Amino acid sequence: MPPAHRAPLEPLELERVLALAESRATRALDEALVRARYRELRERFVAEDLIPRLAADATLAESWVAFSEARGIESTWHVSRSGELWRGEARERAVRYGQRVRAIAEYIVNELDAVELRLRGAPATPWPTEPWPFDQPIYRRSFRLRSPDGAREAAIEAAYEIAMSAPTSGTLVLSSGEQLSGCSPSFLWSDDGRWLAVPRWFRRFGVLRRQRLWLLDFVSRQSYRSRATARWFQPESFADGRLRVRLAPWESERWRTFEIPSALAEFRALPFPTP
Repeated sequence: MPPAHRAPLEPLELERVLALAESRATRALDEALVRARYRELRERFVAEDLIPRLAADATLAESWVAFSEARGIESTWHVSRSGELWRGEARERAVRYGQRVRAIAEYIVNELDAVELRLRGAPATPWPTEPWPFDQPIYRRSFRLRSPDGAREAAIEAAYEIAMSAPTSGTLVLSSGEQLSGCSPSFLWSDDGRWLAVPRWFRRFGVLRRQRLWLLDFVSRQSYRSRATARWFQPESFADGRLRVRLAPWESERWRTFEIPSALAEFRALPFPTP
């Protein structure tokens, strides 16, 4: 289910995205992606939103499989006619979807996102080393991410499962030396590099593992801890002051949206981490 706050794509906007299958050469695709204003539209849809249109038009679905085949080694992601999705040359780790159009929809979003990230000079998301759901960011063993403005970096060098086959936790280390323990490696910078959104573990009633969402403000040097808790938070995007977070990402399609700074009323202000 799409996040409740989103205005769904208008039919013509959806067609602009799906028509990108016609631009297979790298330069043509780069230019078409900019013309279609993909980055702006991407804030308003997820892969599931493409499925009804693809299911209703077999020719359109086939055009995206042909798109994947035609791009060959230029394509970061690949989808097969049998509904397998994989990255690069790692077909042996392909994810097979029960619904073929779901695989195609996931391919469209992953491949176009990869192209858009390249155009922005942003790092690509590493191909998972394990099958779903262990390919989700909350299961990362390590993670390093530079802020979009290039001014700072955050990293978790080693993350460990909090229980057998459970999501991971590690110590977040900032390039300026500050540290924050018990963090999830699914952290995310805001598009202006001011904020870092970090899910952090705590024990509820001293027993149950839960997460709160932490926001680190690098301008005011202040931390903010959410009053809301979840089994897991997974930040998905943080642009124009809007932080979109998926809750229990491999169990549901529930989302929360935080408009920053107004949503800071839902957080508790705390000191900035120390070295």
